[in-house]
Amino acid sequence: MSELSVNDIKTSMKVEIDNDPYVVVSNQFVKPGKGQAFNRIRVKNLLTSRTVEKTYKSTEKLKLADVEETRMRLLYLEQEAAVFMSDET
Repeated sequence: MSELSVNDIKTSMKVEIDNDPYVVVSNQFVKPGKGQAFNRIRVKNLLTSRTVEKTYKSTEKLKLADVEETRMRLLYLEQEAAVFMSDET
């Protein structure tokens, strides 16, 4: 997987944090009067839908998540599963 600098991360990009896929909701660059500049990133977990705010130094890198988006149609629900059909097949 490729890595990007935190400064290059844009809204709606999919990144991997602690082995979980997240979508970037916002990325704010902050340069305080004293100390090192940092980025405040708000991300939403794609597995749990939980939104969290993370802070990274501007020199850090994040992995891009290996996520594939596919348009599908819900066919029916079972007890603990859902059955989908791809619109392309």
